[in-house]
Amino acid sequence: MLRFLFCFFSFCFVLFSCNNTIPTDKNNFIKPTDGEHITFLKKTNRPYVLKKTLIIPPGKTLCVGGGVKIILKKGGEIINNGGNFFVGKDCFLNNPSGFYAFDLNGVLGGKYDVEIYSKNPGFIYSNVGFSKNITLGSFEFYNTLLTNINLVTNKASIIMSGVICNNFKIKDFGSTISINESFFNNQAFHIEESLFFLKNSILKNSKKSILLKKSNNCIINNCLIMNSENAVVFLNSYNNNIINSVFYNNKKGVVINNSDFNKGFLKVFNNIFIKNKIAIHNNDTSQIFLINNILDRNNTAIKSYLNNNNNNKYILSKNNIFSFNKIDIDINNNHISNSYCLSTKNILSGYYNLHNDPLFINTELYNYDLKINSPAIRSGNNNLNLGANIKDIIIIKYLN
Repeated sequence: MLRFLFCFFSFCFVLFSCNNTIPTDKNNFIKPTDGEHITFLKKTNRPYVLKKTLIIPPGKTLCVGGGVKIILKKGGEIINNGGNFFVGKDCFLNNPSGFYAFDLNGVLGGKYDVEIYSKNPGFIYSNVGFSKNITLGSFEFYNTLLTNINLVTNKASIIMSGVICNNFKIKDFGSTISINESFFNNQAFHIEESLFFLKNSILKNSKKSILLKKSNNCIINNCLIMNSENAVVFLNSYNNNIINSVFYNNKKGVVINNSDFNKGFLKVFNNIFIKNKIAIHNNDTSQIFLINNILDRNNTAIKSYLNNNNNNKYILSKNNIFSFNKIDIDINNNHISNSYCLSTKNILSGYYNLHNDPLFINTELYNYDLKINSPAIRSGNNNLNLGANIKDIIIIKYLN
């Protein structure tokens, strides 16, 4: 009887407590489980535990199916050296698994289909040991919870959609990165010489949120970036766009450190800057187009201190509302051209500007629609309303 009970409990222990391992060969290369090229991790009752280096070689694919959990232990890391790393994606149907159709409401509700976890910082790499001139490695994350993960990539293709990230870092060189409908808590993005597209996402609680270095033609669209030290920093990056986004309670919202005079532009269209210490901080930059924005209750809305006065570019400000900032514009060795703008503080230099209360419906509840008697209605260029078109800034509802 005792022997039977021992065997029974031993069986239960093995059944419920043992972990899965990811199949690899003696060189730590993934071993195919479906055909010759794909290693497919299927949902089980136990997580997959990685305690060593796992390598995805060129032409091979590691596909993590719905319901899978991967734990990176000390010494465990994933290196994509030219293959594909697909997470939450059905490799055979070539589309995401699980509940891909949900929007950011689902993400904030904690919905996810796959989990990659590390107690200490865990690393996922691409192109280790390869030249920066070689384009290798593809990463796709759908409906995934990433905790304490560092993604270090070089000349890769990266797609993230419906992803929840806690303590997450990207350090990238020369990749194409597309992030959509995702949530980041305590993140740091260091993006260099890359194409970066961020859409419909929330980033919060970070000392270093997004650094774009020598990265041109990037787009940040309909994002909420809040409680960060430096929300978005452009370092020698040109022809970029920030549209339909909200910057809330950051030490600095948008920081421009471009040293090549008379080169390129930054477009800041249809955004809302709320309660930042400095909403926009400009240092030695190219042309800035600031159009149809609301800058509300910031310590300083725009600060532009250039090192010299040889810059023939200036800040073009049109159809903006400066409401209840302590300082609207603090500028030195630079020029700002305001037209069709409204300020609650003073009469702005330029033409067709108003000094008045914009009469928002309720800024305490982040309702920046205009009351029917607002002086900002049809006071803009071509009889448009001043400030942002709130209908295009869907992300602001997550401030409530």
